[in-house]
Amino acid sequence: TPSSEWTDAKGRRCAMIDGEEYVEMTGADVIHQVALNWKVQFAFGYSGGAVLPLLDSFYRRGGIEFVTNSHEQCSGHAGMGAAKATGKVALVCVTSGPGLTNTITALQDAKTDGVPLVLISGQVPTAAIGTDAFQEAPAVDLTRACTKWNLRADNIDTLVWGVEEAFRRATTGRPGPTHVDVPKDVFAQKTWVRRVFADGEKEKKGGEVPLARPDLERDLTRWKKPRPDLQMVKKLAEMINKAKKPLLLIGQGCVGASRQARELAVKASIPTTSTIHGMGVFDETHPLSLHMLGMHGSAYGNLAIQNADVVVSLGSRFDDRTTGVIKRYTPVAQQAAKEGRGGVAQVEVEETQFGITVEPHLRVHGDCGDVLDLLLPMVEERSVSWDFLEEKTNDARE
Repeated sequence: TPSSEWTDAKGRRCAMIDGEEYVEMTGADVIHQVALNWKVQFAFGYSGGAVLPLLDSFYRRGGIEFVTNSHEQCSGHAGMGAAKATGKVALVCVTSGPGLTNTITALQDAKTDGVPLVLISGQVPTAAIGTDAFQEAPAVDLTRACTKWNLRADNIDTLVWGVEEAFRRATTGRPGPTHVDVPKDVFAQKTWVRRVFADGEKEKKGGEVPLARPDLERDLTRWKKPRPDLQMVKKLAEMINKAKKPLLLIGQGCVGASRQARELAVKASIPTTSTIHGMGVFDETHPLSLHMLGMHGSAYGNLAIQNADVVVSLGSRFDDRTTGVIKRYTPVAQQAAKEGRGGVAQVEVEETQFGITVEPHLRVHGDCGDVLDLLLPMVEERSVSWDFLEEKTNDARE
């Protein structure tokens, strides 16, 4: 209960609650502020009656450019592109019914590829839910299988913690899409939020994104970034140092560790190939680049991974489009592993991704950046000669 109330210079209704300053905000404004606090620059979507209060907030408050697409599926894929290009979580806003159902393909794509994306969908008013109202659809039931986490916010309190949770879950662990379904009337409901949240300030302790309402019950389980096992990193360094034909396979999970990946490749003269989603992590004009591999990749990239005695996967999930027939994949590395002089190593932040398609001989659980920071001082500086690299360069010139 507020002990005192006033109106600040911005015209906002303010109050002192439990010794801290609070500001009154609508549900739509809370969503907009959470996005601002998470450094969202663009929101993609298409308007509709159920989501108009949120779009009004974007227009009135500014700070985030709203991009209108011709179709909601386009909005989802555009959001994915922005997330990959900027390294920041994407925001997609659509209306109820067909607006929501049109995003399913993009959500599944984002989940499969590990792209951080938050979907906010409008829903019919709470009083109309379950009546087969105009453009009503069972949104959370439809998106449950193609998101990391989803929620229907039936009241303002649930909306406040739910939107914050959606952004947190989309960006922690293996990134992916989350979804919050918001009835139209909940966008307009009001609540008190902390002034540090409303003003986009950082917490004094830890510098984290501030919570709007710390008093609300929420899922207190927090994903903890895995600390790489130093012994596993040492084993990885030994594999690389002993290798006669090492190869780096870069996936999307290495997007945040571009500098370290380049340093490793250059220091140990390791040829580097990538998945389609890992393209751009390593400079593709560099002499060590073998470009993308797989079904639609370069011949020399595929040749390299089949002839490498040590394959180091950095944030790749060994998709079937890159592996082909598993039994025939990386034959030289498989033989090297049997002889104790090589094999396939996988660096992965999400433990459940190990062994889904290819069983690595060495599992290194951790963020690619953290693992590479530990690995770099252990790797010997040397020159590795691959005959076909020179052929590849000559072919490219011709």
